[in-house]
Amino acid sequence: MSESKNRRSPDSNSKFTRASVNLKKMRRSDSAVIIAALLLASFVPTPVFASADLALTASPTNSTGTTGGAVDYSITVINTGSEDLNVSLSASQDSDCDGFTSSLSDTAISVDQGDFVDVILTVSINDQASGECVTTVNANGVASDPSENAQADIEVTTTA
Repeated sequence: MSESKNRRSPDSNSKFTRASVNLKKMRRSDSAVIIAALLLASFVPTPVFASADLALTASPTNSTGTTGGAVDYSITVINTGSEDLNVSLSASQDSDCDGFTSSLSDTAISVDQGDFVDVILTVSINDQASGECVTTVNANGVASDPSENAQADIEVTTTA
């Protein structure tokens, strides 16, 4: 009689087996769906977005000059984006810069992606100049797609 207590009836054993098989089938079909989705996703191209980006550096950033002389600054225009850029450059002084004038060696340059170009900013000092003058160099870069553009600026200080 003790043997009959440990035995399961044939009906209960087959129910357990069917439930286990159905659970395994469900897991296999879920796995198949996930694998199929991953395979399909691998064929979809990942969009690559181009971007325009500029940076400017100056060397030196501060300098002292003499009346009647000029101070040169090396301005480096760096294309840190993924598009080639046509860059327009301009220079302007603060309103309190009487006696100082500035000019750039180039005002229109092309800078390939990941590349840089150096231009010279010259700040001239005449006899009316005194104290400090802040000059700002502005860069505006435009890519082949005109909606892709970038701006940057840097300041240098000249003391007379």
